[in-house]
This record gives sequence, structure tokens and C-alpha cells, in this order.
Amino acid sequence: MGVLSSSRTLMILCSFILVAFSSSYATGSKVTFINVLDYGAVGDGYIDDSQIYGTLKAPNDTSIWEGLDATIWLAFENVNGLTVSGSGTIDGQGSNWWAQSCRYNNSKDCTKWAPTEIKFISCQNSRLKDLHFINSPNTHILIQYCNMFWVSNLNIASPKTSPNTDGIHIDGSTGVFIDDSIIQSGDDCISIGDHTSNVQINNINCGPGHGVSIGSLGKGGSSAQVENIYVNNVNFSETTNGVRIKTWQGASGYARDITFRQINFNNVQYPIIIDQYYCDHQHPSSCTLYQCSWNDSRSDSTRCFMFDPRLRLCLAILADNLVDS
Repeated sequence: MGVLSSSRTLMILCSFILVAFSSSYATGSKVTFINVLDYGAVGDGYIDDSQIYGTLKAPNDTSIWEGLDATIWLAFENVNGLTVSGSGTIDGQGSNWWAQSCRYNNSKDCTKWAPTEIKFISCQNSRLKDLHFINSPNTHILIQYCNMFWVSNLNIASPKTSPNTDGIHIDGSTGVFIDDSIIQSGDDCISIGDHTSNVQINNINCGPGHGVSIGSLGKGGSSAQVENIYVNNVNFSETTNGVRIKTWQGASGYARDITFRQINFNNVQYPIIIDQYYCDHQHPSSCTLYQCSWNDSRSDSTRCFMFDPRLRLCLAILADNLVDS
């Protein structure tokens, strides 16, 4: 339960944090750490100790996070050239967090914050691949303030009723490439937050979940800047939404140069949504959407496009070759 920094100590610390809870991880409110040097890690800066095999499990007792940052389980910060890979499974054991989430639980003791399974913060030229993520208490993977980050061949799975379990969330990052992955979640399969640019998403199977979302943007009246987003060859099945752009009321800024191509929808309630009144309040968003396109897409829904009737400030939004199957 901590944040890794400094590429110089990466090999030792990376392995240490990844297996910190893999076996005897907690007793009461205390955390037991395992020294991975006792389990074959070398930590010489050359041998790759950052691969994950077997199953890595988080504590299922939420009280272990008392007095700690409840949003963090595994995290890497300020690392250049990181690769996290392997054939293993990372299990967030999130069911107890879901049960007490304020999204479904209205008691005064409900939980507003829960751990993200793995965070990458301010990482450069890094990769995440070939892993299985399940049952995250919150978002499975967060990519935040990163530059040039590749994600491939992941299998992400949480129940469709699990709250806030986005598959991958990108925030404040540029140059993010996600491909060849299967995502099942209780929230967005992939979500793209403010101040994000140059994102390519290819060959994704999404569902169940809430689809691929740009936003929500501009919360609290902030200025959004999202551009050059390319989403290609995504199959949505049994999702509430397909592709969605959503902005908060009072937001400013822009979301531009957005392309959705070769998108297939199977039993999707709302295949395409543009919503500038996200979590409806009195004032509309002034965040401008332009140069957005959907083409070569197929849906079996009778409501392929859903626009808020109050939609405004939309320029050059193109829908080409959308087919109801």
C-alpha cells in the first residue's frame, strides 16, 4: 500500500510492493511485508523482477486501510521505462468495498473512497501487458499524468453490479495506446478524463459495463482539454452504453478530433451518447465538441444516437455508415 518512485530502485521496490499482500499480508490493523529478495528477486537493475505470476490478492478487510490513503493499493510513480507483465492475476477482492459503497449504500457510514487496483502516476515510456485483473474495489487501472504508455493483452473482469469499477481510466496523459484486451466491469470499460490527448484504442471487447466514455469533463466548472482520440474496432455486448461523450454543467474548454470507427453494438441500451448535462443541474456546459466522427459502425439497437435535446456548441460531428443490424 504505497507509491513507488525513482527508476534507480525500480527492480527491488517494484517486486516488493507487488507481492506485499500475496500471502500473509495482514493481521488486525497491521500490515505484514514480504522481502522478495527471499523469494528469488535480484534487484540488480538488470534482471527483470517486475513480472507477476500466480495470484496476487489484496486484503479483503477494509479496516486495514484505516488511517491510510484508501484509494491506493498498488502504485508506481515517476518511473521511466517500466514494464509490468506476466501471466498472473491481480485480485482486488472488492466485494466488501462494493457492499459499503455510497453509490448503493445510503447509510452515514458508507464508503466514498476505495482502492484502485493499480495506479501509474507520472510514468514515461512504460508498458502494462499480459495480465488478468479481477474484482477491483474501485477502478482497476489508473493511468495519470503519464507520457507514452502502452497497454495490451489484458483481461479485466468485475461483476456488472460492482460500483465504480472502471476497467481503465486515463487522466491528464498523452500518448496512451490500448489494444487487444477484454474488459468486463460495473462502470466504463475505458474512460478518458480531462487534459488527455493522443489516445488510440484498438481491438477491445467491452461488456458488461458502461462502454467507452470521454469524460465526464469539466467537473466543478473547470476547463477541459481533450483531443486526438481514436477508437477503432471495439465490440460492445450487453452494455448500458456504447461510446459516450459527457461534460458537466458549467464546464469550459473543448473535446476535439475524436473518431470512433468500426464499432459493433450487440444488445446495447444506448449505443452513442453526447451528454452536456451530465448529472443534470441548472447551467449547461460550454465545453465545445467538434470534429467528432462515428463511421463504419453497426448496432442492433432501435436508438442508435441519443443526444440531449439541449445539446449545444457541437461543430462538425459526423456519423457515417451507421447500420442497424
